[in-house]
Amino acid sequence: MIERFLNFLMTMLFFTAGVLFSLIIAEMVFSFANAVDVKGTITFREKQRTDRGFLKEDSFLVTIKTTSGETVVAVTEDRRVMEATLKECIEARLYPYAPWRGQKDEAVYRDALILNVGPCKGRKK
Repeated sequence: MIERFLNFLMTMLFFTAGVLFSLIIAEMVFSFANAVDVKGTITFREKQRTDRGFLKEDSFLVTIKTTSGETVVAVTEDRRVMEATLKECIEARLYPYAPWRGQKDEAVYRDALILNVGPCKGRKK
């Protein structure tokens, strides 16, 4: 009786782990397939510290005003964002949240890959 119950628990554990792993892979595929490249200027940036016990991570919240006038928000681990000044030009690849995450705002992205950041060309200082 106990052996059958333990077998049932192990089966449910492996099933749950398989489903979670599948969702993680599906989210990564969705994000990479729907990545968006944007160009614009940095309008806000903030350093965020995540403390997970012995593991401490720095991430940076960045707000970008695109050349089309849209404002997008993303998180990146690239330190070049903090070295850049506000109003500097930025090129980034933004990765969206998967739809099952319940993110309602389409202008908020889960991750940003910084392609280029620096002074804007053709702008007077």
